[in-house]
Amino acid sequence: MIGISLVYLLGSITTWRLTALICSTVPICTAVAICFVPETPFWLLAKNRKEEALKSLMWLRGWVKNSKHVESEFNEIVRYSQESNRCVSCHKNDSKCTHPPATASELLKELKRKRTLKPLFLVIMMFAFAQFSGLASMRPYFIQIFQAYSIPYDASWATVVIGIMGFFANIVCVCLVKPLGKRKIALISMTGACISIISLAIYSYIVLPSGLTSFEKHIDQAEINNYLGYIPLTFIYLLAFFTSLGVLPVPWMILSEVFPFKSRGLASGITAAINYTMAFFTTKTYFNMESTLSLFGVIALYAVVDVFGLIFIYFYLPETEKRTLEDIELHFSDNNKKLKDIKIPKNKTVCSKTRANKGCENNAFEGDNNKY
Repeated sequence: MIGISLVYLLGSITTWRLTALICSTVPICTAVAICFVPETPFWLLAKNRKEEALKSLMWLRGWVKNSKHVESEFNEIVRYSQESNRCVSCHKNDSKCTHPPATASELLKELKRKRTLKPLFLVIMMFAFAQFSGLASMRPYFIQIFQAYSIPYDASWATVVIGIMGFFANIVCVCLVKPLGKRKIALISMTGACISIISLAIYSYIVLPSGLTSFEKHIDQAEINNYLGYIPLTFIYLLAFFTSLGVLPVPWMILSEVFPFKSRGLASGITAAINYTMAFFTTKTYFNMESTLSLFGVIALYAVVDVFGLIFIYFYLPETEKRTLEDIELHFSDNNKKLKDIKIPKNKTVCSKTRANKGCENNAFEGDNNKY
């Protein structure tokens, strides 16, 4: 949201060409900065690079100099990595796996298993509701939309406030995610977004002329009561805040948590690609949708999507906060559980000293030979 705020601000004080030029420097700086970021401990352990994995964890925890500060966490990561990398036969025999790593075809087969398909469906739907909830679609057209609603001050600067509201909501999300959890934040966020956009749709139906679009030439604001424009402005700001509170960030949070270890990289990449495809589609089609349905019609359509999104989150989004990656993987690996089973239990994987090097038993993988 910082980037969006800055783009809105630059667009208000400079030309669009200069704004595009300044924005083009961001990917270059990112490419340089990412060269100094180490690989993740999980990936390094999968490649049998244990010492580098420990150094990576120490770096990620704030440049820790003494490995004892991350020793317990690192041992748990090692155990989980060894357990997850074991093949089906070694799981059943509870023995150390000496088989070669999975091939590309085996990774593709992993995508077809229920333990991958269930979280894949969950995250894609969360991204879909995030992209089609209204804010992402309207974002490039807010200046015209503000003018259509006859807001009482400059539309360009009003868009800057939207970016600031989104950035503030992200900070609130970071502060609340640990005490409340991702599920509650998503429910609060989507509920607020529903109320905001439904209120905006009602206002549009009552006040705006029938069939009005934001791309038409609008009545001069001096000829109408500008104070009435504060009402839709407030609803749009609330929509921006609540959408940025959880609807947009929560899917990215659970993206790195819900997939099983073996298919996490591939499944996460596919899901992110689908999300960006939906983002392009919803932005590209907004003009045609509003031209066909009118401003009120498209707002009402997004309100319906938000209502379905709230229902989906309530019934299908599990709480992953304060759960380990192993807890989450065990939950989705259980073939007896359906998508509506949203309670992820905390599994007590306390190993005895005699089994500490082998890892704990993971019964959830016993069903991997089943055909789905």
